[in-house]
Amino acid sequence: MPVAWLCGHVARGQALVSELLSLSDRLPPALTSPSPRHAAVLLDFSYLRDADAAEAACEASEALRGAWEEVRRAAAAPARALFRLLAAVAEQHRQLAAFCAELDGGGFTSHTLEEVVRGGESKQLLLEALALAVQLPLLLDERVEGPTRERLVVAHLRCAGRSEQEAAGCEQVVRLARASGRLALSQPAHRPRGWPESYLARFPLPADALALLLGRLRLDDVYGVQAHFPGPSQRGAALAAQAAPAFLLL
Repeated sequence: MPVAWLCGHVARGQALVSELLSLSDRLPPALTSPSPRHAAVLLDFSYLRDADAAEAACEASEALRGAWEEVRRAAAAPARALFRLLAAVAEQHRQLAAFCAELDGGGFTSHTLEEVVRGGESKQLLLEALALAVQLPLLLDERVEGPTRERLVVAHLRCAGRSEQEAAGCEQVVRLARASGRLALSQPAHRPRGWPESYLARFPLPADALALLLGRLRLDDVYGVQAHFPGPSQRGAALAAQAAPAFLLL
């Protein structure tokens, strides 16, 4: 049933939000703001263009080999945790897109996308699922800067070996982790041109579900609270709960 699936999906999304907040608070400064010695071996995604050459350069220098051993001991666990989290966020988006496509294509014999958007509980859950699909990458970009994400993903791939680089889902992790140009922690006042639209376009929302929900948000009291705010002057307060997800979808 769509409601049961959406309920589980939203619960997993909220768990990922909690995990992301916890992990971002626990990243050691040695990885987020590395010293020049360690920065030389905490490589960004340029490593992926020619991993063999980068590894050969590291092996050729005793200083770089020593620095990498120090970094590997400190970075292995947090880098692995971030990689797994990024993979889960990418998989969360893939599952939502597949669910909406199945609904839209008639995969559920007794339910359609239009019916889900018209239903009370199912409409709320679909709205929250789509909002989470936007919130997660934005929160990631806010809490773990792009250069840090790239360095930790590359550190994990170097520790895990070539099999991890060739595993299913690695490409999606790289797409999600790639720096957006936004440096929320070190340059909070700077907003790159085209951000966040260009960043969010890496994982677009299902177009039909988005259009139908935006139409409902414009016309409906999605959470059914308007009865508690009957006055015309209270309409803004009544619809405030759906303002945040509406902003994210827009």
